[in-house]
Amino acid sequence: MASISAQSNRLDLLLSEVKEVLIKVGKRDLVGDVLSLQKKISASNQEIATHVSDNEVFRKDEQESKPSPLDGLSEEISAFSRREQELFNDRELELKLLRTKLSGLYTTLNIKQAQLNHYQIEEAKYGGQLVPPRLVFAIKDLKEEMEKIEADVRRIRERQVGLMG
Repeated sequence: MASISAQSNRLDLLLSEVKEVLIKVGKRDLVGDVLSLQKKISASNQEIATHVSDNEVFRKDEQESKPSPLDGLSEEISAFSRREQELFNDRELELKLLRTKLSGLYTTLNIKQAQLNHYQIEEAKYGGQLVPPRLVFAIKDLKEEMEKIEADVRRIRERQVGLMG
């Protein structure tokens, strides 16, 4: 009886820690699942306390024939913890990938901006008259490429917000 009570208390403490981590990570929807598990543990403890007094002596065959109210609860908690840890790790990896992509896009955007500046300086040298068509098309193409890159940056930023919140 004492060992079951001690184990239940440890499970409750572990679940409290899991609940705090979920709140910090921003997964308030999973906190309800943790609270449900804590209620199950509490109900099991109350059931044990009402059916067993401290003075009773259990026979070995009775212990083996009666299923414990805590059977399967630790497996349920372990499976829940593993699933949430895997989801958390997947999100962290995806966020890291998105940060890397953003870094590359910003670098590309800076290079394109430098090229655009160079072409615009060349265009200005002509004073707006008799500008070679290759220069006009190069400027137009660079601006379009930069708009596409900026759209990609916005899309990745939105995805990051979706993963974080």
